Amino acid sequence: PSLSRNRSRNPSRIPSRIPSRIPTSEPSVAPTAEPSRIPQIDPVTDAPSSSSPTDAKNECDALLDLLSSRSPDGGTALRNPDSIQYSSWEWMCDDPDLGRYTDATRAELYALDVFYTSAGGLDGLWVDDDGWGKYPAEDGGVDGKCLYAGVTCGRLLVEDDDGDGDAALEDVVIGLNLTRNGLGGAQLPGELAMLKNLATLALDGNSIEGSIPSEIGLLTELSNLVLNDNFLTGSIPPELSNIGSSSSSLRYLVLYENSLGGTVPPEIGDLTSLIELSLDGNALTGRLPDELGRLTDLSFLFANGNELTGTVPAALGRLTKLEVWRMDGNGLTGSLPDELFTEDIDATLVEFRADGNALTGNIPATVGLLASVLEFRLDDNVLTGPMPTEIGGMIDVLEFRVDENGLTGTIPSEVGNMMSCKVLQLDENVLTGTLPTEMGQMGNLIELRLDGDARGGGGDNTNGNGNEFTGTIPTEFGLLTDLISLNIRRSQLTGTIPTQLGELALLEILYLYENQLSGVLPTELGRLTSLTELRVGTNQLTGPIPTELGQLNALDKLYLRDNQLSGPIPTDLGDLDSVSGLYLYNNALNGPIPTQLGLLDAMEELYVDGNDLTGSMPPEICSLRDTQGGGGLLVALISDCAPSSDGTILPEVSCDSPACCNECTESDSGGGGGDITLAPQPPTTPPILAPTPAPVERPEVFSFSQGFSLGQRFSLSQGFRRGLKAKGERRALWKKRRKKKVR
Repeated sequence: PSLSRNRSRNPSRIPSRIPSRIPTSEPSVAPTAEPSRIPQIDPVTDAPSSSSPTDAKNECDALLDLLSSRSPDGGTALRNPDSIQYSSWEWMCDDPDLGRYTDATRAELYALDVFYTSAGGLDGLWVDDDGWGKYPAEDGGVDGKCLYAGVTCGRLLVEDDDGDGDAALEDVVIGLNLTRNGLGGAQLPGELAMLKNLATLALDGNSIEGSIPSEIGLLTELSNLVLNDNFLTGSIPPELSNIGSSSSSLRYLVLYENSLGGTVPPEIGDLTSLIELSLDGNALTGRLPDELGRLTDLSFLFANGNELTGTVPAALGRLTKLEVWRMDGNGLTGSLPDELFTEDIDATLVEFRADGNALTGNIPATVGLLASVLEFRLDDNVLTGPMPTEIGGMIDVLEFRVDENGLTGTIPSEVGNMMSCKVLQLDENVLTGTLPTEMGQMGNLIELRLDGDARGGGGDNTNGNGNEFTGTIPTEFGLLTDLISLNIRRSQLTGTIPTQLGELALLEILYLYENQLSGVLPTELGRLTSLTELRVGTNQLTGPIPTELGQLNALDKLYLRDNQLSGPIPTDLGDLDSVSGLYLYNNALNGPIPTQLGLLDAMEELYVDGNDLTGSMPPEICSLRDTQGGGGLLVALISDCAPSSDGTILPEVSCDSPACCNECTESDSGGGGGDITLAPQPPTTPPILAPTPAPVERPEVFSFSQGFSLGQRFSLSQGFRRGLKAKGERRALWKKRRKKKVR
């Protein structure tokens, strides 16, 4: 290779070079302890003086000896004519200014060129390769390396190799930051260790493959190692612990979203200056080593999204400076040690997540010490026992989730002290008793989930058969005026639906189905103009359908099935412009089917069977079927339009099938959900819940917090800390994630 390797400069397109989770208040390059070695960020253009050799061959041979002595492998690869290292040496030999460079500059130029070639620089894939592949004299003098895209230099005292102790100020490479720059290659070269003054190595967001070179452990001045979002494989080199021997040792070790395997090296515990350890989104196995408890300066611990097993070490309780603690999405077992939560850690911890594991035992009572935590999640484990009353001490928590466990006992009244809480999810446990009226004090709640589904659904699991709350719905729930989702389905609640729920003007989801609620549907529900889903089916509700429900202009689905509702179908339901599903089956409704329902051109499903309705199916409704040539959306229209099986009872509703009603159920003499047999449902309708032959919805239950994926770097609590306070912003955030199906 020769000067033909040089490429013309591209316009500067250097991306942001601050690692996504390294605080911007921290310098990207840590100064050394000696004032004389404080880096100067601006590149220096003064050329160091050096005599030029007269014999080019001798100069090239001397370069080979120098590079061999400084190469991590002793020059083995350098002497292989087929290697990248040999090619870089040949390229340097052709540099007419080679004799002007100091030994330090020669070594750095060689290491940079080996890296450039190894990372696909010659393939033209780099977003910004400005200066790379050029001789320094062509790009700013002998220190032109400092103008390479992504390279930062600082002026440091550098000793000569002759051993006489002489040193001179020289511009050396202290930062290599090529974030999201199109880098590739099958392996990072070990020659990076020849950049011995390197303080920041940030190569995140590229397509680098291969393993992390163990030689990086030789970079004793390294402060930031940021290699996330690549395709790295192999294990984490234990040699990285050598960086901890320096006075300016590693502070940020960021390796998330790769394919790293093996165990977490216990030697990482020697990196006692670490502020962030990010190992999430890999394939790490084994248990978390006790030695991590020595990282007493650690603020961010991300180990989520791996395949870790074993118990959580009690030694991690020594990490009293932690702000974010993520262990979710692994296979951790055993109980959480009481030592994890102390008064010391309360001063800093804002996020704790161990959800999605196989943890057992009780929730430690010491969680009550976490008065400053904003997000606390232990959902989707196998925890048992009661909820500790000490949770009332978590007065700043914004999101508290212990759903999908096997918790028993009652909800402690102390939960009402969590008045800052926005998301409270206790669903899919085995909780019993009455709902505490003190929950009405939680005026900042956006989502409240108390539903009784057992983990996995259907009750066929070791965690029990789901929550079975008794008693009435507290009228104090009407004070939760920020509430967007209220879910208390599938429990044993009795009494009436509180009229106070009509005060929840922001409510979009109301699930009260499959309880034992009685009385009439409150007319006050018609005030909930933000409501998109109202599901109160399978209760013991009586009386007429309130005409006020026709005011719910945002309503998408209305489930009133399997009750004892009577009277006619209100014509006002024809004002529900947004509704896609009306489920009125198995009640005691009578009279004709209103023609106004034919105005609902967004409707996809209409179930009116199992009632005592009469007359003909209005042609206005039939026209909503695509079979009528109108291109309508209605795919399921079910009514009592078939005679009884013995032919003694004529159809209660006259409806052509399949031109209009695609399914006809058998008519009977009593209506109101008598002994009827429903025809098989079309594939687009909700599945049938055994053993009842009637069609039962499987609702899409939306979870506010689960709208944030594991890969998103900012947690729910961090989002609220950024000032997500206005009601309009909260509603916008809720709507943004509404399309995500949770169950």
